[in-house]
Amino acid sequence: MPAFTFCLLLLLACSPSWASLGTLELHIDEEQPAGTIIGDISAGLPPGSTGYMFFISAQEGSGVSTDLDIDENTGIIKTAKVLDREKRNHYSFIAVTPEGTTVEVDIHVDDINDHSPTFSKGRTELSIPEHTPLGTRYPVDPAMDSDSGVLSTQGYLIRSGDPLQKFR
Repeated sequence: MPAFTFCLLLLLACSPSWASLGTLELHIDEEQPAGTIIGDISAGLPPGSTGYMFFISAQEGSGVSTDLDIDENTGIIKTAKVLDREKRNHYSFIAVTPEGTTVEVDIHVDDINDHSPTFSKGRTELSIPEHTPLGTRYPVDPAMDSDSGVLSTQGYLIRSGDPLQKFR
């Protein structure tokens, strides 16, 4: 067990019974430049608590130590690099004051429309026989879009080749 983790566990185990727990949920849009302020850990402290120094505990491989820049003296959380929601969409860690007050911090990386849909084939051609009944449907290979929700592929549009607007 790393020494820092042991010290943190010891601190938590020896915390007085009056030590309290706060929570802080933050959001940041992906693709913000390094150095963008995400939030302040002090905002998650329970009422009446003051924070001037924080010990940070995060799981190994969580990205907290590599992707975030946390000032343990002020509680200010910044991006250490450009965050990409498609690679990691969430960060969580615990901040502890010397008095034993803990703040559970959850940071959600929100999606922006930064990916265009892609198709497995660069071009799709359909042959539609003359006198095809109105409303006949033809399958089209699906597009892949790494964005989520309303920012992902919603439908298709014929951009050219339909001057009389016969297709929908």
